[in-house]
Amino acid sequence: MNITKAVITAARRDQRTLPLQTLVDRDGVVNLLEYAFLTDPRLMDSGGNPRGVLTESNTVRALGLIVKRPAPPPADLVYQYEFSGHLTQWGSNGWTWFQPPVTNWNGYETLVVRGPVTNSLPRQYGRVRVFLQP
Repeated sequence: MNITKAVITAARRDQRTLPLQTLVDRDGVVNLLEYAFLTDPRLMDSGGNPRGVLTESNTVRALGLIVKRPAPPPADLVYQYEFSGHLTQWGSNGWTWFQPPVTNWNGYETLVVRGPVTNSLPRQYGRVRVFLQP
């Protein structure tokens, strides 16, 4: 069972219902992220978490993030894709779709975002930040 929009709405009204920062299954993924990435908040699972991939196009390589999320994406969430070359400063500028969202048969979509292409950084890191709409 995934967390539904109704559960998140109730949690926003009353934090005692299902605190969004709770770790019910103790897998290190808070309930808000379980909702955002379609994982079961009662099972220790990490299969829905974004993961890195090396993207290549016209011999240019860059870090990409593979993201699985509900289809269509929940209107109450904002997904922000950020990249960094040194983990101290993160930016959400410069990323592009490497693979636009593809809807799968079981209620989720998979997409790949590509970080900025740069030759000046020997390393690159990526993350997905998830926020509730106000």
